[in-house]
Amino acid sequence: MNYVRLYPYSAQFAALKDSLSPVALSGSYADLTGKPTLGSAAGQNIGAFASSTQGAKADTAVQSVAGKTGTAITLAKADVGLANVNNTADADKPVSGPQAAAIAAGDATEAVARDAAIANYVAPVIDEVSQRLRIDAKVLPTDMGGTMDRNTGYMSPADLKTFMARADRPMDARAIMLKPIIIDRDEKLGGGYAAYLPLEYIFVHAPILGLKQGYMPSNAASSELPGYVKFTFESAAPGVASTIYFDVVESAYDIATHPAQPDATGGYVPLLDVWGSVVSPYPGVNVIPYDDGILDPFSPIIGPDLFLTDLSRPVYLDNLFADREAVAPMVSLSSDAGYVAMQAGGKVDLSPSRIASSFSVRVVRQVQSAKLRTRSLTVHKRTTALSGTGKVLAIGDSITNRLTLDLIKNGIAAKGGTVVWVGTVNSSDDPDWPDWYGGPLGEGREGWSTRDYLGTDMSDGDAPLGVLPAGQEGFYLDGTKAAKLAYNPFLKALPSPSAAPTVVIGGTSYKFDMGYYLSRFNLATPDIVLLNLGMNDLFEDPTVFSANIGYIIAEIRRAMPSAKIVLWATTLPFGDEAYARYAAGWATILRTIVEKVTALRTAGDANIFLCSAWAHQDPVAGWKLTATGSEASGITDAELADYIHPYGIARQQHANALVDAVANLWPFNPEPPDGRRYWGVSSNGVLTAADVVALAGSDDATTRAKSFSVDAGTGAGQYVYYAYPASFGAPEIYKIFDFEEVYSELTVTITTVTGDRAYTVLRSINKLTGIVPVEVA
Repeated sequence: MNYVRLYPYSAQFAALKDSLSPVALSGSYADLTGKPTLGSAAGQNIGAFASSTQGAKADTAVQSVAGKTGTAITLAKADVGLANVNNTADADKPVSGPQAAAIAAGDATEAVARDAAIANYVAPVIDEVSQRLRIDAKVLPTDMGGTMDRNTGYMSPADLKTFMARADRPMDARAIMLKPIIIDRDEKLGGGYAAYLPLEYIFVHAPILGLKQGYMPSNAASSELPGYVKFTFESAAPGVASTIYFDVVESAYDIATHPAQPDATGGYVPLLDVWGSVVSPYPGVNVIPYDDGILDPFSPIIGPDLFLTDLSRPVYLDNLFADREAVAPMVSLSSDAGYVAMQAGGKVDLSPSRIASSFSVRVVRQVQSAKLRTRSLTVHKRTTALSGTGKVLAIGDSITNRLTLDLIKNGIAAKGGTVVWVGTVNSSDDPDWPDWYGGPLGEGREGWSTRDYLGTDMSDGDAPLGVLPAGQEGFYLDGTKAAKLAYNPFLKALPSPSAAPTVVIGGTSYKFDMGYYLSRFNLATPDIVLLNLGMNDLFEDPTVFSANIGYIIAEIRRAMPSAKIVLWATTLPFGDEAYARYAAGWATILRTIVEKVTALRTAGDANIFLCSAWAHQDPVAGWKLTATGSEASGITDAELADYIHPYGIARQQHANALVDAVANLWPFNPEPPDGRRYWGVSSNGVLTAADVVALAGSDDATTRAKSFSVDAGTGAGQYVYYAYPASFGAPEIYKIFDFEEVYSELTVTITTVTGDRAYTVLRSINKLTGIVPVEVA
């Protein structure tokens, strides 16, 4: 073989290189031309390719499912013939039509037997608990009018729940009563029946069951029937009083400090027996019943004071009870002077001649007469004329403002006294114009509740200009009635000695301060304070009334240590919404007032009193009406136009009750006891009864014998006097300076607590000087 030597840079080499394909020089597959086109598999590792055996299997594999192809197939129940199948648990599976019919027939049979037993035993006990508290159709929203059985007054559980959840329902849930749902026999207590009442009913009507308002335990662990209270009626031998047990299930009103506690029988605790006696439902926790422990609707709301003058005053017995629609209990009225009356409902006139120093209200139910409730009252009775003046401050709301003070003024004037009114706002003397300002001064503020006075919530616009700034007193007093009512003049910026709650308004801290109120307006300290609040609390927030009225009373007492404080309140009339308002809230407020005064009196405040004006007020006559139609017979149909403000005779009646209270607490010339003796000196040769009572010395005794000394002064000297009841007899010894002396004698008539009495008045013959010793026997 011949070789040709080529030189790298020779022309031959260059020509040869140019004639070769690029691949010949690079050896790279990429430079190869005319290559075949390969799929993506060409880039895979050889291990990723199926073997010939695997490939054969793939050729015979399923290519589609239920007509669906692709790399990911989703099947539905219908794709595989299971369109009627679901994943329901066994416990939730419905029964067949025939099976359901069979079950229903069995339930009906059982229901018949169960209802028969209920009618014979359980139903009377349920009636005892419910006390006729059921739905009044007139309180239902219009669109729910068809949800109630008009014959029985009952609603279904579902409708009741709907009603209670509605924002537009009246607040008087007292009008709602669901017929108890009798569930089944209860084997836990050895036989009996279980009834479920709506929790809302039980909570609102806790007093019906002997509990304070809102005092309701719960057991959230139970879920038998959420929102209901379970009552179990235990079987008992004939003639043996059965026991009602309760268990609260999933209560929304859990009181953490009073959790329900099970007893040995397995979760039930006794609440009350069928005769109405209350027992504690909690081990170690006492239920505080009203008055003598009997169920609240039949405990009289009155007292602890009864004020009388020389005129008879009515007592409306229905106004003494929380439930005025229930069967009226029998009421016996008596005093230490004898029997007064006994009747169920209606009016009794109290004659001062038949009542002495104590008065008793005794209540017995007509249905079950085994239990009695008794309320004793202290009688304040002044039958003689007044004299002098007395300073009175009236604090209240629209009821105080509307003519009440004018009527009190006239009533006291008719008895001989003159009221000096303390306050900054003139009341109205026009029954139809509350904005008028022709009446006496006071603090009767339309729309005000305890919250407005304390300043704890002034968002309702009753005092739109807020706190009256310090230094603006002259501007305020010169303003119109409307301008004054736009401010709260009782709030003092801290510091303040008041124990009322601190409120922050506009970044400044204030307290309700009655001492500040009196001093900033240069007002005299009143002898008597008339306090009438609560009606607006009923509509705003009755839950705070008890605490708030307590703060107000305490501050009045701090600022006026010697003033006589008289709480008073009016009733609500009979009819429709007023019935419900009374039972659901107003009766509770009245009872709160009674309890406050009673507690303070017991704690030692001898100058706090209660005028139970509601008891003396007609619940039918004297309330504004709106005519709704008339009949051919001449009868006019009407509805209450205003069930808050007494009118006509009803207003006069509460004013009369207040006149009696003010007259008995009148601060001047109090009537002395029967055996009071008087001594002293006077330049007058003859003394009137008032002069005798005004002598410097006095005491109470049962005999005329007395030794004393008087200072007759110097100069012309003075006569020496000694007076005693004429019934003590004529004097046997009359000595001056230890020498028997002749005396001048006259007789005057002095009014004592029991009436007019003749007094013997002994006077020295001559005027004397210096210290004069006297002996009478």
